[in-house]
Amino acid sequence: MKFLSAGCCRSMFCGGWLALLAVLSGCGGDDKFGTVSGTVLVDGQPVKGLEIIFEPQFAGGAPSIGFSDERGKYTAMFTADRAAVMVGQHIVRVSGVQYGEGTTNVLAKIPPRYGPESELVVDITPGSNTYDINIETK
Repeated sequence: MKFLSAGCCRSMFCGGWLALLAVLSGCGGDDKFGTVSGTVLVDGQPVKGLEIIFEPQFAGGAPSIGFSDERGKYTAMFTADRAAVMVGQHIVRVSGVQYGEGTTNVLAKIPPRYGPESELVVDITPGSNTYDINIETK
């Protein structure tokens, strides 16, 4: 009959605690991402098809993008099948222009302070985040 040595048991015990600690601390989990949804209105009215871009302000970050529906609701997507935004500070930009094959469709005239010269800054945290945007053009 074979018995485990004390050194082997100690290694297994320590390894188990390290694994548990990693799980409890969020190591390798989704603590680097949060979800973001909200409503975007232009002069108090929803506009379908607006592009909402969350542009990270930290090294190694990648943007997330959402599109408004007919009610102005959006959910930011990190990839085509993953609703997520990286945790941290982001500049939020809104575009009211749709580009297609040889066509450009202006959905709404978005002032530069919400687009290329955006003044919108948000801190994304792990978990669920709501970020509503009220664009005033007048």
